[in-house]
Amino acid sequence: MESFFAAALKETQAINKTLHIGITSVNFDVRPEGICSGRLVRALLNHGFKITLITSKKAKIDYEHPRLKIIVLPYRPREPRFFFRFWAKLTGSIENNFFWWSRHALRQKFDNNDIPDIFYGRAWPYASLVPAYSFSIRYRVPFIAHLSDPIPPPNVVYPGAKSLENLKTMLNHAEAITFTNEETVEYQARFTPFGENKAHVLPHVSPGVYKLPAAEKNAQRYYHIGAIGKRRPILNVALDGFRLHLKNYPLAKMNFVNPKPREVRPDIRRLSLQEHVSILPFAPDIRSILTPATALISYEPKVETPIWTLTKTIEYLCANRCIFALTSKGSPTEKLLRQFPESCVVVNDYDAKLIAQGYDRLAELEPSEDHFAQRLEKMADFRAENVAKKFEEICVSILG
Repeated sequence: MESFFAAALKETQAINKTLHIGITSVNFDVRPEGICSGRLVRALLNHGFKITLITSKKAKIDYEHPRLKIIVLPYRPREPRFFFRFWAKLTGSIENNFFWWSRHALRQKFDNNDIPDIFYGRAWPYASLVPAYSFSIRYRVPFIAHLSDPIPPPNVVYPGAKSLENLKTMLNHAEAITFTNEETVEYQARFTPFGENKAHVLPHVSPGVYKLPAAEKNAQRYYHIGAIGKRRPILNVALDGFRLHLKNYPLAKMNFVNPKPREVRPDIRRLSLQEHVSILPFAPDIRSILTPATALISYEPKVETPIWTLTKTIEYLCANRCIFALTSKGSPTEKLLRQFPESCVVVNDYDAKLIAQGYDRLAELEPSEDHFAQRLEKMADFRAENVAKKFEEICVSILG
Protein backbone atom coordinates (compact mmCIF):
# COMPACT_ATOMS: atom_id res chain seq x y z
CA MET A 1 0.00 0.00 0.00
CA GLU A 2 1.29 3.46 -0.87
CA SER A 3 2.40 5.39 2.19
CA PHE A 4 0.73 8.64 3.22
CA PHE A 5 3.93 10.57 2.60
CA ALA A 6 4.42 9.13 -0.89
CA ALA A 7 0.82 10.02 -1.75
CA ALA A 8 1.32 13.55 -0.39
CA LEU A 9 4.49 13.91 -2.45
CA LYS A 10 2.67 12.87 -5.63
CA GLU A 11 -0.14 15.32 -4.87
CA THR A 12 2.35 18.12 -4.33
CA GLN A 13 4.13 17.28 -7.58
CA ALA A 14 0.80 17.29 -9.44
CA ILE A 15 -0.01 20.74 -8.03
CA ASN A 16 3.47 21.96 -8.92
CA LYS A 17 3.18 20.88 -12.56
CA THR A 18 -0.02 22.85 -13.13
CA LEU A 19 0.27 25.76 -10.71
CA HIS A 20 -0.22 29.07 -12.53
CA ILE A 21 1.40 32.18 -11.01
CA GLY A 22 0.63 35.70 -12.21
CA ILE A 23 3.72 37.86 -11.53
CA THR A 24 3.64 41.65 -11.75
CA SER A 25 6.96 43.47 -11.87
CA VAL A 26 7.91 46.77 -13.50
CA ASN A 27 11.42 45.40 -14.10
CA PHE A 28 12.44 42.04 -15.51
CA ASP A 29 15.99 40.90 -16.32
CA VAL A 30 17.27 44.47 -15.77
CA ARG A 31 18.24 46.36 -12.61
CA PRO A 32 18.66 44.44 -9.33
CA GLU A 33 15.02 43.58 -8.67
CA GLY A 34 14.38 42.75 -12.33
CA ILE A 35 17.39 40.44 -12.41
CA CYS A 36 16.18 38.71 -9.24
CA SER A 37 12.69 38.34 -10.70
CA GLY A 38 14.16 36.95 -13.92
CA ARG A 39 16.14 34.31 -12.06
CA LEU A 40 13.14 33.35 -9.94
CA VAL A 41 10.87 33.04 -12.99
CA ARG A 42 13.38 30.71 -14.65
CA ALA A 43 13.65 28.66 -11.46
CA LEU A 44 9.86 28.31 -11.19
CA LEU A 45 9.49 27.38 -14.86
CA ASN A 46 12.20 24.73 -14.54
CA HIS A 47 10.34 23.41 -11.51
CA GLY A 48 7.11 22.97 -13.47
CA PHE A 49 5.14 26.16 -12.83
CA LYS A 50 3.20 28.13 -15.44
CA ILE A 51 3.87 31.90 -15.37
CA THR A 52 2.03 34.92 -16.70
CA LEU A 53 4.34 37.92 -16.33
CA ILE A 54 3.04 41.48 -16.52
CA THR A 55 5.97 43.86 -16.89
CA SER A 56 6.90 47.17 -18.52
CA LYS A 57 8.91 48.45 -21.46
CA LYS A 58 11.78 48.95 -19.01
CA ALA A 59 12.20 45.16 -19.04
CA LYS A 60 14.45 42.98 -21.15
CA ILE A 61 12.09 40.53 -22.80
CA ASP A 62 14.11 38.22 -25.04
CA TYR A 63 13.56 35.17 -22.81
CA GLU A 64 11.05 32.57 -24.02
CA HIS A 65 9.58 29.42 -22.48
CA PRO A 66 6.54 27.32 -23.48
CA ARG A 67 4.91 27.90 -20.06
CA LEU A 68 5.70 31.62 -19.92
CA LYS A 69 3.43 34.38 -21.21
CA ILE A 70 4.82 37.93 -21.08
CA ILE A 71 2.64 41.05 -21.26
CA VAL A 72 4.70 44.22 -21.81
CA LEU A 73 3.06 47.57 -21.04
CA PRO A 74 4.10 51.25 -21.32
CA TYR A 75 5.21 53.03 -18.17
CA ARG A 76 5.42 56.60 -19.44
CA PRO A 77 4.42 59.30 -18.69
CA ARG A 78 5.46 59.40 -15.04
CA GLU A 79 5.05 63.14 -14.62
CA PRO A 80 3.46 65.31 -13.38
CA ARG A 81 3.23 63.37 -10.14
CA PHE A 82 0.63 65.73 -8.64
CA PHE A 83 -1.72 64.91 -11.53
CA PHE A 84 -1.37 61.16 -10.98
CA ARG A 85 -1.91 61.63 -7.24
CA PHE A 86 -5.11 63.50 -8.03
CA TRP A 87 -6.16 60.80 -10.53
CA ALA A 88 -5.56 58.08 -7.95
CA LYS A 89 -7.64 59.93 -5.36
CA LEU A 90 -10.43 60.63 -7.86
CA THR A 91 -10.67 56.99 -8.99
CA GLY A 92 -10.03 55.36 -5.62
CA SER A 93 -6.80 53.83 -6.97
CA ILE A 94 -3.55 53.19 -5.15
CA GLU A 95 -1.08 55.99 -5.75
CA ASN A 96 2.32 54.74 -6.89
CA ASN A 97 5.47 55.79 -8.74
CA PHE A 98 4.51 54.01 -11.99
CA PHE A 99 0.84 54.93 -11.99
CA TRP A 100 0.43 54.86 -15.80
CA TRP A 101 1.87 51.34 -15.95
CA SER A 102 -0.31 50.08 -13.11
CA ARG A 103 -3.44 51.47 -14.83
CA HIS A 104 -2.52 49.67 -18.05
CA ALA A 105 -1.88 46.48 -16.10
CA LEU A 106 -5.32 46.58 -14.50
CA ARG A 107 -6.95 46.74 -17.93
CA GLN A 108 -5.73 43.21 -18.62
CA LYS A 109 -8.41 40.54 -18.60
CA PHE A 110 -7.92 36.86 -17.82
CA ASP A 111 -10.14 34.20 -19.37
CA ASN A 112 -12.06 32.16 -16.83
CA ASN A 113 -10.04 29.07 -17.72
CA ASP A 114 -6.70 30.91 -17.49
CA ILE A 115 -6.88 32.89 -14.25
CA PRO A 116 -3.66 32.45 -12.23
CA ASP A 117 -3.96 30.45 -9.03
CA ILE A 118 -1.94 33.09 -7.19
CA PHE A 119 -0.88 36.66 -8.00
CA TYR A 120 2.64 37.59 -6.89
CA GLY A 121 3.70 41.25 -6.76
CA ARG A 122 7.50 41.65 -6.97
CA ALA A 123 8.53 45.03 -5.61
CA TRP A 124 10.89 47.16 -5.86
CA PRO A 125 9.52 49.51 -7.09
CA TYR A 126 6.46 49.80 -4.88
CA ALA A 127 4.21 49.99 -7.97
CA SER A 128 4.83 46.32 -8.76
CA LEU A 129 2.58 45.28 -5.86
CA VAL A 130 -0.46 47.24 -7.01
CA PRO A 131 -1.73 45.15 -9.96
CA ALA A 132 -1.19 41.83 -8.16
CA TYR A 133 -3.15 43.12 -5.15
CA SER A 134 -5.99 44.43 -7.33
CA PHE A 135 -6.16 41.26 -9.49
CA SER A 136 -6.36 39.20 -6.31
CA ILE A 137 -9.48 41.09 -5.27
CA ARG A 138 -11.01 41.06 -8.76
CA TYR A 139 -10.53 37.33 -9.36
CA ARG A 140 -10.78 36.20 -5.72
CA VAL A 141 -7.48 34.36 -5.66
CA PRO A 142 -4.60 34.64 -3.17
CA PHE A 143 -2.04 37.45 -3.28
CA ILE A 144 1.63 37.18 -2.28
CA ALA A 145 3.74 40.32 -1.85
CA HIS A 146 7.51 40.40 -2.18
CA LEU A 147 9.60 43.20 -0.66
CA SER A 148 13.17 42.99 -1.90
CA ASP A 149 13.83 46.22 -0.01
CA PRO A 150 11.82 47.29 3.04
CA ILE A 151 9.65 50.40 2.84
CA PRO A 152 11.13 52.75 3.87
CA PRO A 153 14.72 51.50 3.46
CA PRO A 154 17.24 52.45 6.18
CA ASN A 155 18.67 55.97 5.97
CA VAL A 156 15.91 57.08 3.59
CA VAL A 157 13.31 59.75 4.23
CA TYR A 158 10.19 58.23 5.75
CA PRO A 159 7.46 57.84 3.11
CA GLY A 160 4.27 59.87 3.26
CA ALA A 161 1.49 58.67 5.53
CA LYS A 162 -0.68 57.81 2.52
CA SER A 163 2.00 55.61 0.94
CA LEU A 164 2.48 53.68 4.15
CA GLU A 165 -1.27 53.35 4.62
CA ASN A 166 -1.58 51.91 1.11
CA LEU A 167 1.26 49.48 1.77
CA LYS A 168 -0.40 48.32 5.00
CA THR A 169 -3.64 47.75 3.10
CA MET A 170 -1.91 45.55 0.53
CA LEU A 171 0.13 43.60 3.07
CA ASN A 172 -2.96 43.04 5.24
CA HIS A 173 -4.68 41.51 2.22
CA ALA A 174 -1.69 39.33 1.29
CA GLU A 175 -1.80 35.66 2.20
CA ALA A 176 2.01 35.68 2.40
CA ILE A 177 4.88 38.18 2.26
CA THR A 178 8.31 37.12 1.05
CA PHE A 179 11.61 38.73 2.03
CA THR A 180 15.19 37.93 1.07
CA ASN A 181 16.38 37.54 4.68
CA GLU A 182 15.26 37.49 8.32
CA GLU A 183 16.70 40.94 9.02
CA THR A 184 14.31 42.55 6.54
CA VAL A 185 11.32 40.74 8.09
CA GLU A 186 12.08 42.21 11.51
CA TYR A 187 12.78 45.67 10.12
CA GLN A 188 9.60 45.88 7.98
CA ALA A 189 7.42 44.79 10.90
CA ARG A 190 8.33 48.04 12.68
CA PHE A 191 6.48 50.05 10.04
CA THR A 192 3.77 47.66 8.82
CA PRO A 193 2.99 45.04 11.46
CA PHE A 194 1.76 41.75 10.01
CA GLY A 195 1.03 38.30 11.34
CA GLU A 196 4.13 36.23 11.94
CA ASN A 197 2.74 33.37 9.87
CA LYS A 198 2.63 35.62 6.78
CA ALA A 199 6.37 36.28 6.60
CA HIS A 200 8.61 33.91 4.63
CA VAL A 201 12.27 34.14 3.71
CA LEU A 202 12.72 33.48 -0.02
CA PRO A 203 16.43 33.89 -0.79
CA HIS A 204 17.85 35.37 -3.96
CA VAL A 205 18.30 32.78 -6.68
CA SER A 206 22.00 32.21 -7.33
CA PRO A 207 23.10 32.38 -10.98
CA GLY A 208 24.72 28.96 -10.88
CA VAL A 209 28.39 28.13 -10.45
CA TYR A 210 31.15 30.15 -12.11
CA LYS A 211 33.97 27.62 -12.34
CA LEU A 212 36.84 29.83 -13.48
CA PRO A 213 40.50 29.15 -14.23
CA ALA A 214 42.66 29.55 -11.14
CA ALA A 215 43.46 33.18 -10.40
CA GLU A 216 47.03 34.34 -10.88
CA LYS A 217 48.99 34.10 -7.66
CA ASN A 218 50.57 37.18 -6.06
CA ALA A 219 48.46 39.48 -8.23
CA GLN A 220 46.04 42.03 -6.84
CA ARG A 221 43.38 42.65 -9.47
CA TYR A 222 40.21 43.79 -7.77
CA TYR A 223 36.84 44.13 -9.53
CA HIS A 224 33.74 45.94 -8.30
CA ILE A 225 30.77 45.02 -10.52
CA GLY A 226 27.72 47.27 -10.87
CA ALA A 227 26.68 50.83 -10.21
CA ILE A 228 27.67 52.62 -7.02
CA GLY A 229 24.34 54.41 -6.50
CA LYS A 230 23.52 54.93 -2.83
CA ARG A 231 26.99 53.67 -1.90
CA ARG A 232 28.43 56.87 -3.39
CA PRO A 233 28.97 58.65 -0.01
CA ILE A 234 31.39 55.96 1.21
CA LEU A 235 33.33 55.60 -2.04
CA ASN A 236 35.88 58.28 -1.15
CA VAL A 237 36.95 56.58 2.09
CA ALA A 238 36.91 53.15 0.39
CA LEU A 239 39.24 54.39 -2.35
CA ASP A 240 41.39 56.20 0.19
CA GLY A 241 41.85 52.83 1.89
CA PHE A 242 42.85 51.33 -1.44
CA ARG A 243 45.35 54.20 -1.92
CA LEU A 244 46.99 53.31 1.43
CA HIS A 245 46.98 49.63 0.42
CA LEU A 246 49.16 50.57 -2.57
CA LYS A 247 52.04 51.37 -0.21
CA ASN A 248 52.38 47.66 0.55
CA TYR A 249 51.09 46.38 -2.81
CA PRO A 250 52.08 48.98 -5.41
CA LEU A 251 50.98 46.84 -8.38
CA ALA A 252 47.38 46.48 -7.18
CA LYS A 253 44.66 47.49 -9.63
CA MET A 254 41.03 48.39 -8.93
CA ASN A 255 38.44 48.03 -11.70
CA PHE A 256 34.88 49.37 -11.61
CA VAL A 257 32.65 47.55 -14.10
CA ASN A 258 29.53 49.33 -15.35
CA PRO A 259 29.26 52.27 -12.97
CA LYS A 260 28.14 55.67 -14.11
CA PRO A 261 31.50 57.42 -14.60
CA ARG A 262 30.36 60.46 -12.62
CA GLU A 263 29.85 58.16 -9.61
CA VAL A 264 33.52 57.21 -9.39
CA ARG A 265 35.62 59.56 -11.53
CA PRO A 266 35.69 62.54 -9.08
CA ASP A 267 37.08 60.37 -6.26
CA ILE A 268 39.63 58.75 -8.57
CA ARG A 269 40.94 62.17 -9.54
CA ARG A 270 40.79 63.59 -6.02
CA LEU A 271 43.03 60.78 -4.76
CA SER A 272 45.27 60.77 -7.88
CA LEU A 273 44.51 57.11 -8.56
CA GLN A 274 44.20 57.32 -12.35
CA GLU A 275 47.07 54.84 -12.86
CA HIS A 276 45.62 52.29 -10.46
CA VAL A 277 41.83 52.55 -10.92
CA SER A 278 39.95 51.87 -14.16
CA ILE A 279 36.33 52.32 -15.23
CA LEU A 280 35.19 49.48 -17.50
CA PRO A 281 32.01 49.38 -19.62
CA PHE A 282 29.10 47.03 -19.22
CA ALA A 283 29.97 43.42 -20.06
CA PRO A 284 27.07 41.15 -21.10
CA ASP A 285 29.16 38.08 -20.26
CA ILE A 286 29.85 38.21 -16.53
CA ARG A 287 32.32 35.34 -16.82
CA SER A 288 34.63 37.48 -18.95
CA ILE A 289 34.81 39.99 -16.10
CA LEU A 290 35.23 37.49 -13.30
CA THR A 291 38.02 35.51 -14.98
CA PRO A 292 40.86 38.08 -14.75
CA ALA A 293 39.89 39.10 -11.20
CA THR A 294 41.81 37.85 -8.19
CA ALA A 295 39.21 39.32 -5.82
CA LEU A 296 35.68 40.76 -6.04
CA ILE A 297 34.74 43.92 -4.17
CA SER A 298 31.50 45.05 -2.51
CA TYR A 299 30.78 48.36 -0.79
CA GLU A 300 27.61 48.86 1.25
CA PRO A 301 26.27 52.06 2.83
CA LYS A 302 26.97 52.60 6.50
CA VAL A 303 23.65 52.23 8.33
CA GLU A 304 22.49 51.57 11.88
CA THR A 305 20.17 48.81 10.72
CA PRO A 306 21.83 46.82 7.92
CA ILE A 307 19.30 44.62 6.17
CA TRP A 308 20.48 44.10 2.59
CA THR A 309 21.55 40.87 0.96
CA LEU A 310 22.96 42.25 -2.28
CA THR A 311 22.52 40.23 -5.46
CA LYS A 312 26.17 41.12 -6.06
CA THR A 313 27.18 39.18 -2.94
CA ILE A 314 25.37 36.03 -4.06
CA GLU A 315 26.92 36.33 -7.52
CA TYR A 316 30.40 36.70 -6.04
CA LEU A 317 29.98 33.69 -3.76
CA CYS A 318 29.23 31.50 -6.79
CA ALA A 319 32.67 32.16 -8.30
CA ASN A 320 35.96 30.67 -7.16
CA ARG A 321 37.36 34.08 -6.29
CA CYS A 322 38.21 35.89 -3.04
CA ILE A 323 35.79 38.54 -1.79
CA PHE A 324 36.25 41.84 0.05
CA ALA A 325 33.18 43.51 1.61
CA LEU A 326 32.89 46.85 3.36
CA THR A 327 29.64 46.52 5.29
CA SER A 328 27.96 47.59 8.52
CA LYS A 329 28.45 45.40 11.57
CA GLY A 330 25.90 42.61 11.87
CA SER A 331 24.75 42.87 8.27
CA PRO A 332 23.48 39.85 6.31
CA THR A 333 26.58 40.24 4.12
CA GLU A 334 28.86 39.93 7.13
CA LYS A 335 26.99 36.87 8.41
CA LEU A 336 27.38 35.18 5.05
CA LEU A 337 31.02 36.01 4.39
CA ARG A 338 32.29 35.36 7.93
CA GLN A 339 31.58 31.68 7.28
CA PHE A 340 34.40 31.62 4.73
CA PRO A 341 37.49 33.23 6.30
CA GLU A 342 39.80 31.35 3.91
CA SER A 343 38.42 33.30 0.92
CA CYS A 344 36.57 36.36 2.28
CA VAL A 345 37.53 39.54 4.13
CA VAL A 346 34.92 41.69 5.90
CA VAL A 347 35.61 45.21 7.17
CA ASN A 348 33.05 46.96 9.39
CA ASP A 349 34.98 50.17 10.04
CA TYR A 350 34.52 52.96 7.52
CA ASP A 351 38.04 54.22 8.14
CA ALA A 352 40.68 54.40 5.41
CA LYS A 353 43.48 52.86 7.51
CA LEU A 354 41.36 49.91 8.61
CA ILE A 355 40.08 49.42 5.07
CA ALA A 356 43.69 49.35 3.86
CA GLN A 357 44.47 46.66 6.44
CA GLY A 358 41.52 44.70 5.09
CA TYR A 359 42.92 44.92 1.58
CA ASP A 360 46.30 43.77 2.91
CA ARG A 361 44.62 40.68 4.41
CA LEU A 362 42.83 40.12 1.11
CA ALA A 363 46.13 40.10 -0.78
CA GLU A 364 47.48 37.43 1.58
CA LEU A 365 44.60 34.95 1.14
CA GLU A 366 45.42 31.68 -0.61
CA PRO A 367 42.23 29.60 -0.68
CA SER A 368 42.27 26.17 -2.24
CA GLU A 369 39.68 24.80 -4.65
CA ASP A 370 38.40 22.70 -1.73
CA HIS A 371 37.67 25.91 0.16
CA PHE A 372 35.63 27.22 -2.77
CA ALA A 373 33.81 23.87 -3.07
CA GLN A 374 32.86 24.02 0.61
CA ARG A 375 31.67 27.59 0.12
CA LEU A 376 29.38 26.53 -2.73
CA GLU A 377 28.02 23.66 -0.67
CA LYS A 378 26.94 26.10 2.04
CA MET A 379 25.13 28.19 -0.58
CA ALA A 380 22.56 25.43 -1.14
CA ASP A 381 19.62 27.57 0.05
CA PHE A 382 20.25 29.97 -2.84
CA ARG A 383 20.23 27.32 -5.58
CA ALA A 384 17.43 27.75 -8.10
CA GLU A 385 15.81 24.37 -7.45
CA ASN A 386 15.77 24.92 -3.67
CA VAL A 387 14.30 28.43 -3.93
CA ALA A 388 11.60 27.08 -6.28
CA LYS A 389 10.78 24.32 -3.78
CA LYS A 390 10.52 26.91 -1.01
CA PHE A 391 8.13 28.99 -3.11
CA GLU A 392 6.12 25.87 -3.91
CA GLU A 393 5.77 25.14 -0.19
CA ILE A 394 4.42 28.67 0.37
CA CYS A 395 1.91 28.29 -2.46
CA VAL A 396 0.73 24.83 -1.37
CA SER A 397 0.26 26.04 2.23
CA ILE A 398 -1.93 28.89 0.94
CA LEU A 399 -3.98 26.84 -1.52
CA GLY A 400 -4.27 23.90 0.85
